[in-house]
Amino acid sequence: MSDIDLAIKRSKRIEQILRKEFKASGKGLHELLSSVERNLPRDLVRDIRLVATVRNKLVHDAEYTRIDDKQGFIAAADDAESGLRKLRPKASRGCLPAMLVMMVVMLGSVVKLVSTL
Repeated sequence: MSDIDLAIKRSKRIEQILRKEFKASGKGLHELLSSVERNLPRDLVRDIRLVATVRNKLVHDAEYTRIDDKQGFIAAADDAESGLRKLRPKASRGCLPAMLVMMVVMLGSVVKLVSTL
């Protein structure tokens, strides 16, 4: 995988988490992050900014064709993704289990209703 492919793939995953889990708004990763960064730890913001900056440089700067510190980029992207997943809003974390509990309760009510017929 080329450095450009790597940067785009990792950026897209972080963008997706910001959009879906944090309801971030904006066109690119920098804008998405700016819309929610007040709710994130400074080190996480720094990691995401690094990923966004490297990605933009690779895509828009014709002379920049490879990541200078590839291991550092990968570590920042890994930390960004795991940090966002740990901090995702509680509603996102609890939605499925809450729905399952509600379905079980509703099913129990239906079983009781049917058994009385």
